[in-house]
Amino acid sequence: MCFGHGGSWKDRYRSEAELIADAERCWNKFILPKEAEREANARAAEAFIENARRKRDIQARANAVTATPFIYQDPATLPRRDNLYGGHFIRKYVSSTVGGGGGGKSSLEIIDALGMISGSPPLSVWYVNLEDPIDEIQRRVTAAAMHHDINPKVLNEKLFVDSGRDQSFVVVTQRGRETKVVEPVVEAIIAEVRGKGIDVLIIDPFVSTHEVEENDNNKIQQVANQFTRIANETNASVELVHHINKASGDGKSEVTAVSGRGAGALKDKARAVRVINTMSEKEAKKAGIDPKDRFSYFRVTNVKANMSKRSGQADWYRIVSVKLGNGTKWSAGDSVGVVEKWQWPSEEATANDVTTEQLGELKRRLSLAPHGDNHQAKDWAGCVFGEVLGLDAKADKRKIGLLMKALVTAGHFAVVERKWTGGGNGQCSRAPQTPPPTGWGGEWRFITPSDTPPPPYIYKADGGRVVARS
Repeated sequence: MCFGHGGSWKDRYRSEAELIADAERCWNKFILPKEAEREANARAAEAFIENARRKRDIQARANAVTATPFIYQDPATLPRRDNLYGGHFIRKYVSSTVGGGGGGKSSLEIIDALGMISGSPPLSVWYVNLEDPIDEIQRRVTAAAMHHDINPKVLNEKLFVDSGRDQSFVVVTQRGRETKVVEPVVEAIIAEVRGKGIDVLIIDPFVSTHEVEENDNNKIQQVANQFTRIANETNASVELVHHINKASGDGKSEVTAVSGRGAGALKDKARAVRVINTMSEKEAKKAGIDPKDRFSYFRVTNVKANMSKRSGQADWYRIVSVKLGNGTKWSAGDSVGVVEKWQWPSEEATANDVTTEQLGELKRRLSLAPHGDNHQAKDWAGCVFGEVLGLDAKADKRKIGLLMKALVTAGHFAVVERKWTGGGNGQCSRAPQTPPPTGWGGEWRFITPSDTPPPPYIYKADGGRVVARS
């Protein structure tokens, strides 16, 4: 105690009560405030340290990188990949289709969409075309639905279509050197996909979804990241249609995975990539198609498949014209190009490709009049084949020729030489009084077994004709 006086307390204080009172005064004035201050300072220091520790822990959790031990799981219990359609559209992943302008990209995406909404189970698809107006999209979808016999009710329930001319789908912009994610657009797309229960989002084309330098990999990756985010947060498949660079395409080089316009970051981000190549002149010649018509044919090849083995086999398609029937007596209606699957003429075509009923009808029609064996003949038998088998005598010329050859090999028809009025050699089954048709030699004609040697003997000669066996 600090009284400031020496000697006995009895010399300073008249009583013990005065001593106690003075002691309380000194305590309250000097000692107690320092204790309280120390306690307050201690509490403040403790709070400061706790706040700093809390901030450090929050930051550590945000930037944490940990190594997670692998835990083996019975393969039979592993969840399957959610492959939605054709091995190309997969939930939570981005895919891409690359091709030249006017080569069938958009038409292919439309029939893919129709295939998905009419499949089992049916999927909901949102097709966003950022180049065409909504009325043109309506025409293209309607024509494809007509050609492929899609129920309008399914279209109304499962298909969503929008045009980039009516609303913006730009997800990343650039001002000077700075890029910025357009969060309202990205969040709106996510909300729509979730709210409408959409399984597949198709964006056509990718280049219209951003305003950044398309040759900058870092910036294109930033754009692609937004679509990966959309796919992941909505549990949907996102398809991005992409143009090719100027060095690729018809008459230049084959379209491959690296042919996409601009930086390659989109290709790297996509888990599945397919490319479109228009039929070349060499392919047209091999398929028996007029080179002038080859632009209506294209093949689709899977060039990147992170989820499975690449087959390397191409699927062929062709574009056919479909009339909408929206004309008037004053003007013609619209015709729209629609994509359909096309089978490359097989070298292994067999007689089994023709049913018994079709074969009977072929023999009946060919018995009515002579028909030429050469496809350049005006009375070519292949035209009859086209009518009976539902093939285009011009576009499917090679396939028809292979089927004709297969039926000859099977003994249903035989090749004989045409007998000309001016003489000639070889056998002829045509009646002598019938004038020979003009043009190329050889004919298809229905005959009895006594007219020609039995199978497998077949008459063949330049300009030869094939006749049907009964």
